[in-house]
Amino acid sequence: PPKLLEKSKFSFSYFRKNYEKLSFLCTPENSAQEIRSSWDESNLKEFYDYLNDDHGRHYFETRNAFTGEKFSTRLSHLLNLGQVHPRLIIKLINDDELKKEANKSTYWMKFELLWREYFYWLYFVHQKDFFKSQALTGGTLHLPELDFKDYLSQTEKNPLIKAMHNELFSTGFLSNRSRQIYASFIINETHLDWRYGAWLFQHTLKDYDLYSNWGNWNYLSGHGTDPRGPRFFKIIKQLKQYDPGLEYLKKFNPFFNEETIWDELS
Repeated sequence: PPKLLEKSKFSFSYFRKNYEKLSFLCTPENSAQEIRSSWDESNLKEFYDYLNDDHGRHYFETRNAFTGEKFSTRLSHLLNLGQVHPRLIIKLINDDELKKEANKSTYWMKFELLWREYFYWLYFVHQKDFFKSQALTGGTLHLPELDFKDYLSQTEKNPLIKAMHNELFSTGFLSNRSRQIYASFIINETHLDWRYGAWLFQHTLKDYDLYSNWGNWNYLSGHGTDPRGPRFFKIIKQLKQYDPGLEYLKKFNPFFNEETIWDELS
């Protein structure tokens, strides 16, 4: 495990520089066989198909989609429930690269596992700071009670956020891009404590993981280890870029007004 450094110095860039190659390459053939259990094999059939059908070779281009066929590896819930070993995932991607040549997409699947690992260790550096009002930069652990109806009334005025709620409550899933946009909206465009959003994800996502969930909310809020401060995703720009045909809204918020939607979001 990483050395427990001074809290202010345990950045992702430090972690990546010191642990990326170790994380990716530390599993020799015999160790990979040891972790390749029947439990792993039965749960990984969909991922085997994903790699064999070359979807992994286009992952970098599809990973920001809101919805669709094979735009995501859909590994997060298996990893977070302990149903597959992350080192085995890396081994399978490495094998695919040897057979078909590595590209940015195959690297990016491993890169996102590195982020997952980083947030795991970051929690053990900071622990309860993850849950403070200003996260790793300070604040209090106290979170005033908020009626859920009030929360919804403050968020669902935005048709895209309402669609995200509909997907989240009906499926227990949101795409990576949707999660970032949702967090940005709570952090930057409401007067709500960002921890209400983290709490909602905690209680609704079927792939909920304490470290990744709270670590990402810390990071996006500007109270984590990102030196650039809070991240802001302009909703109208995101929708035009990743769902210009409004397919996501049509699927999860079908009663929106298509004639006025762009004005509502601007």
